[in-house]
Amino acid sequence: MRPIVIVAMLASSLCAASAMAADQGGRYMMSPSGEGFARLDTETGVIAMCRPEGTELACKAASDDTLKLQAEIDRLTNENLALTEELEQARIAGAVAGNAAAPTLKLPSEAEVDKAMSFVEKLIRRFKALVDDLNRDNGRTMPL
Repeated sequence: MRPIVIVAMLASSLCAASAMAADQGGRYMMSPSGEGFARLDTETGVIAMCRPEGTELACKAASDDTLKLQAEIDRLTNENLALTEELEQARIAGAVAGNAAAPTLKLPSEAEVDKAMSFVEKLIRRFKALVDDLNRDNGRTMPL
């Protein structure tokens, strides 16, 4: 049998057995599986594969995508809480400074825009003059 099928069958039988374990008060359920045992944690649902190693039984958690997904959900939840707290602190700081609203974008005045456009126009005219001079020196005429 394929390992996935074995784990699926084992998980379903262990889930059924977990209801009985809850009645009996035990946290872990052990079931024979291949060369060892499958251990089900009836509180968390985590399955571990246990095999004899020397005189001890070594258990390793079975690969479970659910655990990885839950870990990522927990990480994102904590990150979201931290960012929400940071945003709230920024809002409080803004309220203390007399600006309870969210920061707004300050657009330049018309005079500032005119000054910037004059600078760009002067720059373009100088560049065109430089290109014209280079073309004249090389005997070419290239309109710009």
